[in-house]
Amino acid sequence: MKSTKKRLSELQHLSFPSDEEQLEETTLKRKKLAIKDEIYAMMHHAQAGH
Repeated sequence: MKSTKKRLSELQHLSFPSDEEQLEETTLKRKKLAIKDEIYAMMHHAQAGH
């Protein structure tokens, strides 16, 4: 995950990203959001079980 965060940061700081770099940034953001959603769902499920 650290390398993903680092790469996302690098892409966000580019002044003129290429189409490929823009696509990569969007893909990484979606993956990051999906992971956050999974963590939230697990936390919610764990709390509901108590």
